[in-house]
Amino acid sequence: MRVEEITETAAFRALVPEWEALWHRDARATPFQHPAWLLPWWTHCGGGNLAVYAGRRDGELVALLPMFHFEGRLYPVGIGISDYHDALLAPGEEPEALVAALRRPAELHELRPDSLLAGEEVMSISPFLPLPAKLPGKRRRCLGRARRNAPDAQVEPARAATLGEHLDALVRLHSARWASRGESGVLAADQVRRFHEAAAPALFEAGIARFYGLRLDGRIVSSWYGFHAHGVCYAYLAGFEPGTERLQPGTLVVGHAIEAAEREGCREFDFLRGREAFKYLWGAVDRPNLKRVIE
Repeated sequence: MRVEEITETAAFRALVPEWEALWHRDARATPFQHPAWLLPWWTHCGGGNLAVYAGRRDGELVALLPMFHFEGRLYPVGIGISDYHDALLAPGEEPEALVAALRRPAELHELRPDSLLAGEEVMSISPFLPLPAKLPGKRRRCLGRARRNAPDAQVEPARAATLGEHLDALVRLHSARWASRGESGVLAADQVRRFHEAAAPALFEAGIARFYGLRLDGRIVSSWYGFHAHGVCYAYLAGFEPGTERLQPGTLVVGHAIEAAEREGCREFDFLRGREAFKYLWGAVDRPNLKRVIE
């Protein structure tokens, strides 16, 4: 494998057709490694100097590790708001050539245990639910009760024509929910909102993003934003309108998202980073995310 370091944004963007093809070939790839996620992040949230390591064999892109260097160290492109990082690798390829090409101290964050780059230090926990789901009895009864108590509330998926409405609802509801706790939430920063406004439509067009909205009396009162990729459903962000708690809007949209993932053949529902109590009510079990430091 021959590895080149890409330092210019234009050259990074020029990789997109090959990058997308490699992402589809790598069965371990997550949405957080897709160009529709990482390029908007670099545009709206990035800093430091770009250092993308692209591995080629006989001219074909077979490995990709997007990094940037800041104050003498390398970090993954997408850091902070991405739940997973990793190299993209074609089947049969190994990451040693990428690691050898770094030539600077590097920190590889949020690596899943099946990553070929994984270290041993636990960095965070991502609870997940194997599918088909075997929901705890109490959660099944709670979901059934919520549906009976709100027969007029319908969960609808976003379509191309309604994507803007769903994205606006997500921002509004997520922000309102956190504001009710006296906190700002992850969408408070302008650059993060601009990132999602660019990334979500691109991921939706790529067939990766999913939006579900609970509509009541014509308005969306609960929103769920996630992804489907390589047989895994990822639950990224959600929010609901304060004052609607009696309808259990969160339960309704998460229940719908799990059932939709099963219908689409997903083998896993990943709640992503954080050990919030509600995840375990659905029967989720812990899985560590790992960190590797290369000096």
